Amino acid sequence: MKLSCRGEQGWFSYEVRTTAETSMVKYGRDGTVTHGANLHPEPDHPEIAAEAEANCRRDAESGDAEAMFQLAIKLAERGALTEAQQWFRACAETGHATAAESVGWILERNGSHTEAANWYRKAADLGSTRAAEYLAQRASDEDSR
Repeated sequence: MKLSCRGEQGWFSYEVRTTAETSMVKYGRDGTVTHGANLHPEPDHPEIAAEAEANCRRDAESGDAEAMFQLAIKLAERGALTEAQQWFRACAETGHATAAESVGWILERNGSHTEAANWYRKAADLGSTRAAEYLAQRASDEDSR
């Protein structure tokens, strides 16, 4: 069985365990980092996860925008933010609003606020309501100072 990065044949048929058992990490928009917080299920078979990621990477490298996005998510969830940012950026260049927002979030988390704002603007221009709301809130906060 070929495992897809999109999940058509992926994880649903396997016993799952939670992120608390797999040491997964979630990065919140506000900069919080949550370790092992039962964020979502993951298969209890690391070799299956590795195969699915390899298939996803292959598809991403061939230019599949959704595969780029899914790979970036997988990388970010395990803390590989530098590589995740590269894949989010590549995906955003195809017009993916959430990927552009994700680039902004990683940049902001790393202290690159001006560049992050540029990516949030791009995300908003691509249709991300969340990015537009965030930019409006940020402008309001700056006006309050």
